[in-house]
Amino acid sequence: MLAARDVSFGFADRRLLDGASLTVDDGERVALVGRNGTGKSTLLALLSGVLPPDAGLVERGRGQTLGLLAQTPQLDLGKTVGETARAALGEVSALIAEHAALAERAPDDPRLGELLARIDDLGGFDVEHRVAEVLSRLGVKDAAQRVESLSCGERRRLDLARLLLAAPDILLLDEPTNHLDREGITFLAAELSRHRGPALFVSHDRAFIDVVGTRIVELEAGKLFSTLRPKDGRGLVDSYLEDKLLRDEQLEREAHRRRRLYVRELAWLRAGTPARTTKQQARIQRADALADEVESQAQQLREQTARVAIDAVKGARLGKTILAFRGVALGRGERMLFTGLDLALVAGQRWGIAGDNGAGKTTLLMSVLTAAGLVEGERAVRPRAGVIEIGKHTRVALFDQHRASLDPEATLEEVLAGNNDHVVIGPPEGEQRRVHIASYLEQFLFDGADRYRRVKTLSGGQQNRLAIARLFQHGANCLMLDEPTNDLDVETLGVLEEALSALDGCALIVSHDRRFLDRVATGIVAIEDGKATCWPGDYTSFERLHAQAKGVETEVGPPVVPRDDVELPARRPRSGKRKRNNKEEHELSSMEEVILAREARKEELTALLSHADTFRGDAQRARAASEELHGLDEEI
Repeated sequence: MLAARDVSFGFADRRLLDGASLTVDDGERVALVGRNGTGKSTLLALLSGVLPPDAGLVERGRGQTLGLLAQTPQLDLGKTVGETARAALGEVSALIAEHAALAERAPDDPRLGELLARIDDLGGFDVEHRVAEVLSRLGVKDAAQRVESLSCGERRRLDLARLLLAAPDILLLDEPTNHLDREGITFLAAELSRHRGPALFVSHDRAFIDVVGTRIVELEAGKLFSTLRPKDGRGLVDSYLEDKLLRDEQLEREAHRRRRLYVRELAWLRAGTPARTTKQQARIQRADALADEVESQAQQLREQTARVAIDAVKGARLGKTILAFRGVALGRGERMLFTGLDLALVAGQRWGIAGDNGAGKTTLLMSVLTAAGLVEGERAVRPRAGVIEIGKHTRVALFDQHRASLDPEATLEEVLAGNNDHVVIGPPEGEQRRVHIASYLEQFLFDGADRYRRVKTLSGGQQNRLAIARLFQHGANCLMLDEPTNDLDVETLGVLEEALSALDGCALIVSHDRRFLDRVATGIVAIEDGKATCWPGDYTSFERLHAQAKGVETEVGPPVVPRDDVELPARRPRSGKRKRNNKEEHELSSMEEVILAREARKEELTALLSHADTFRGDAQRARAASEELHGLDEEI
């Protein structure tokens, strides 16, 4: 069991948690969601003991061990991958050594049975097989490689492998699917489903949450709101979005009611009624308190309803050729990654790139940047065969999953505007406009005063929002997106999807978020078995067509194709106006009574849903009442 009771925490200028409470029982797998920067990673740090709360209490079951997957891995850079992984099995490794020594010294010692039972509980004697399996399934291939030589993504996967091998009783995971390919995500989902203790994970991967989660908890305005998995077969994420909509509607109604009350009290105050009595003095004090509540609720509404605004920037004019691959083969070192890529990108196309980790997806993006003259030296990637054609008017821009182009010591103003007060939006050779830095930051859900914040103080999701703000700043018409959905909240994801769908240029998108690819991709480049193959349609279509080509059945059914060769039976012509029978006459006469009863019930439900306590006390009851209300509208 893991619990937080009335926990509060904040920094000098901002309160992230305000009396928040949460309990995660054994066997529960709770997804923690919320907008970027609301304090999700901070909550994990509080629950793990890395940070002490300002107020409240954090509890966990007696004797239970806890493991935290942080956004930034803390690994010994001098060790090898294998040494790091085996160190996570410290207890079982020590027990196996103790069992071997005791068996040789005293083969009849009764403690051997106790040691054997504990070793079995921790996975048995075959620890090397377990280490090799976890590393392989998570895409960490070379156990002899030193940690210092690993990429950021490889270090993150090694940290996750270390945690799974340690098998703590309580799991706290911050964006565990970042940098995992499809096989790695499937493996992680299976591991979490078998976990017996409490598991709390921060994730914006909607498909992963639907598969793994038993409950969603949203952190909003310092409070925690819970959504259980529905029993009617609907997805957990869809149910959460419905609950969130109900809460937002209720907050708006409550704010409207308080504003009306405040207007009445303000009119009474302006009338100049002398505060001679205790009752009148108390009313004045209540009016002052009400003013504070109205302002607080208004601020909360502004924060909840604010959306990232990506303005349409007219890119550089497009030529006949935007980007083309002619028989391209790419490699890294002595290894050939893939061959045979033939693809010409035209305006409006967005190609997702699918493949396992190490297949060459990011290498493909780097080859385009090299061909465009944006990458030189050791980082440059040139085709082993074939040619990459960049159009005369093509303007390429990169979204980097590791955010390496963001200087952690720079301020947001320096990143977007240099040393100026205004951000220049638009391509250098086209139409440009100037926007004040504070206004531009607010479009991406930053505060205007954040212009002086340093990049290193932002959360992972906030840094991604900053990178997106810069990506769409200069009107590029050929976007290279490397895992753009990592750490992004649901609202920002939706806006990014809309912006890409409206893009008048083209894009290559590396992503393991299949829902994101289903919404934005017009085709899929699949890198598999050393070959690059192009498939039309979104990711779901690719999976179906790919499985059909291999002769494998999939859970995704084939599309329904209308048939023209089936002749429908002709309808019999009506003979004229039909007379109502006795049953229909009875129903018609009682219809007014039924409608009055339905409208009375509608008023009851409307009154119930107008109270905030309905949502705080029982979210399931609130959802059922809302669904009944919608049903009554249709019946009436």
